[in-house]
Amino acid sequence: MRKQLLFNTLLIFFISTKLPAQTVNKDSIENIAVKDVKNLFKLKNPQLHNFRKYRYTSSSDYFKPNELNVSNVSLLKDSVYINTYRTAAYYQTKRDARLLITLF
Repeated sequence: MRKQLLFNTLLIFFISTKLPAQTVNKDSIENIAVKDVKNLFKLKNPQLHNFRKYRYTSSSDYFKPNELNVSNVSLLKDSVYINTYRTAAYYQTKRDARLLITLF
């Protein structure tokens, strides 16, 4: 009776714990996101002027990655990639807007 109870308890414990199949290095995903922003992301001039005028944050839809400006579409499901992409796109656009101000 005790062995059965112990066995059932251990079985439930091991079944209920989640074991990830393989972890992906967070830094490599962040590096891919930054590289994608540098190579594939650029706001058009009307959007850039709106960014300067309304001072959007990195959570704006302007910085949302889509199929056209990412190297691997499957990364669009990864939250680390999305957050890093948005942050890098925001700072790149902020830098571009600053350069645009100095030109005029």
